[in-house]
Amino acid sequence: MCQYSSVEGFANDWHFVHLGSRAIGGGALVMTEATAVLQW
Repeated sequence: MCQYSSVEGFANDWHFVHLGSRAIGGGALVMTEATAVLQW
C-alpha cells in the first residue's frame, strides 16, 4: 500500500485510524513496512 500520509516518516493519527479499522471485529494481524527514500 502506498499511503503517503506520514510527516517526516512518522506515523500519525491517519495511520492509527486506518490500521485500527482493519482490526475491528476480532483478532487481527497488522503488518507494516518501512521504506526510506533518499535523494543523493
